[in-house]
Amino acid sequence: LVQDSGLFRLKGHKDSITDVHFIQNSKRIVSSSKDKLIKIWDIETQHCVQTISGHTEEIWGCACAYEGSLLATATLGPEIKLWHIYESAVQNQMDTEQRLTLLDASLKFNLQRGSSSRPIGIRFYERINNSKGVLSLSEDEGEGFLVCVNSDKTVDLWLVRSLEGAKKKLHRRQQRQREKLKKSESSETNG
Repeated sequence: LVQDSGLFRLKGHKDSITDVHFIQNSKRIVSSSKDKLIKIWDIETQHCVQTISGHTEEIWGCACAYEGSLLATATLGPEIKLWHIYESAVQNQMDTEQRLTLLDASLKFNLQRGSSSRPIGIRFYERINNSKGVLSLSEDEGEGFLVCVNSDKTVDLWLVRSLEGAKKKLHRRQQRQREKLKKSESSETNG
């Protein structure tokens, strides 16, 4: 049952908020806005704990994966930014036993959408595991999809790999290239 009034109101953006998401297994919310900022809010303290800047255009969508350690933001332009969000403990100078947890964001890389229209929504989806018939995006498997729905009736889709999965993929690709090189060298010597 929904209460008659809201629990609290979070204020801090300077323009319209375009998207909001709870960070999985956390007491935090991520919001995007036309003010070109991403804000991460702590629900317990009801304050903004991190403001992420770096966009030059209005942000129309945000999505989180891996319990909030990966954040995707979609702008009015064709760019999607992927951010790595991590916590760092800072020693409080007043009390040596008290630690303050801060969030920090570093840009991992930019993706280009195939559309120049406004993004309607952006989401991480778990990879379908056909053998089990279930969806999973665990850190063990570390693979899923990033999907962006655009106002021009198109969908952009990217495969998201874990670091370990990306290393395996690169190793397989390098091994195939070596095999092709050997094959071409042997055909030249035989030919």
